[in-house]
Amino acid sequence: MSVGHVDRRISASVASALEWSPVVAITGARTAGRSTLARGLTELHGGSFVDLDAPEVRALTLQ
Repeated sequence: MSVGHVDRRISASVASALEWSPVVAITGARTAGRSTLARGLTELHGGSFVDLDAPEVRALTLQ
């Protein structure tokens, strides 16, 4: 499966996790492509993408 600009080895694992769990967290180093991977998988498989780095979204988690 090719997602974004690079064929990511983790794509198949995340897609598999989405088959049995409604929520999957992707963590890793800055600029590693987490958001690109998540957006690409959302486009391919449907669902929602929530970026907890966005201040307005993070604020909702603290309520």
